[in-house]
Amino acid sequence: MGKRATEWLCCAAICACMALNADAAMKVQYPEISYILGNGREREGVREVADSLLSFQSPLFSYVRDRQEQQTAEGEDPAYDRIRAELDRQPYQAEDYEELQEGHQKETEESTQAETEGETAAETETEAEPQTEAQEAAAPRVAYSMEQLQDYQFLADQLYFIHPSTSADASLLDAEAMLAYDARMTSTPDQPQILIYHTHASEYFADSDESDPNTLIVGVGNTLADILQNRYGLNVIHDTTLFPYQQAYSQGLQKITEILEQYPSIEVVIDLHRDAAAGQHLVTEINGKQTAQIMFFNGISRSADGPIDYLENPYLSENLAFSFQLKTAADALYPGLARKNYLKSYRYNLHMRPKSVLIEVGAETNTFQEEINAMEPLAEILASVLLDGERFIE
Repeated sequence: MGKRATEWLCCAAICACMALNADAAMKVQYPEISYILGNGREREGVREVADSLLSFQSPLFSYVRDRQEQQTAEGEDPAYDRIRAELDRQPYQAEDYEELQEGHQKETEESTQAETEGETAAETETEAEPQTEAQEAAAPRVAYSMEQLQDYQFLADQLYFIHPSTSADASLLDAEAMLAYDARMTSTPDQPQILIYHTHASEYFADSDESDPNTLIVGVGNTLADILQNRYGLNVIHDTTLFPYQQAYSQGLQKITEILEQYPSIEVVIDLHRDAAAGQHLVTEINGKQTAQIMFFNGISRSADGPIDYLENPYLSENLAFSFQLKTAADALYPGLARKNYLKSYRYNLHMRPKSVLIEVGAETNTFQEEINAMEPLAEILASVLLDGERFIE
């Protein structure tokens, strides 16, 4: 038998052995795979294992892959800017924000399913004090105790959905510290105090007329701004700029910066969205009205491995405290209105002010009226934190 034929037979034998015991072969060829397979990941598919291996071998691969997951696939090369920035050792300016809507829908479906299956009611207590008219049809108040909230596992399970792309340990989700933060307004209403804007101003609902902005998320923002101004005396700017979807966060950042430079008195920045629920109807009943559920969202500038240095947010702890206080107020005033607070890895332009929050109101399956019905309770929740500084803790 010739030398070449012998080599081919040897290769065939090696391939057969690898096919019979792929794990062992991969461990021999790539010692890093021992770590992957030794951490409960034996059942992952070839692509997942390959991704993990490449992540060990090339940090730039992880860098590009993450951006591909966050960037819109149409009209741009999702890797180019990030590779260039890495090579130039410069922060990536456009940031890792532009998510595929389809991908977001899948994530939302998974998170909503997890909430539905795993969510159990927190300990509740019916208060003896009389309820307001808006609360008459609400369920009993949810009154968390400090003992419960100081239990990280209770806090993480009951009040948060932590996306697998990120990590949030007890040092980050410190209930005592988050409740100690004073979120009350310090500016007076003779100057702008709150900015409401929409990164995705074209988001629509089940019965929207997409040619009429007043039936889109912009119309919902109009209602929230009106209630905050006329009922609670807060000075609100509502920006209705429509950004191109693929550059919405990068262009939105420019617009926010311009507004905050023009009106430095603004303390609160709200990015008002609607979620993508993949067919689920996110609705509850408040005061006899079908009302879209809300969700407070934080991008926390952390991957599963730790902080993302090039997406620094000096106000991360304040952002988390603000959304936490809004969530506990919502659960006390309107149980069932607020879904779990959602934590994800990137920054989402929440670094411009301490009291910055992204709020998802309902989804594409909700009617416009259900969205509008959510604005009165949402405004009351905001006012209870921003004006009264009330803590709804036993």
